[in-house]
Amino acid sequence: MNNRVNLRIDFAFKQLFGTKGNEEILMGFLNAVLQRTLSSPITSLTLEDP
Repeated sequence: MNNRVNLRIDFAFKQLFGTKGNEEILMGFLNAVLQRTLSSPITSLTLEDP
C-alpha cells in the first residue's frame, strides 16, 4: 500500500509547508528552489495567517 502524500494537492502542500512549526522545512524547500537566484540563503521566516 502506498501511503505517500501527493504534494501537488494544495491542501497537502499547505499542511507541510504552511503550518507553524514547519518553518525549517519551508526554508529548506525555498533555498533549494531559489538557490541560483538568491544572493544568500534564507535563514529565517515568519508564517502569517491570512
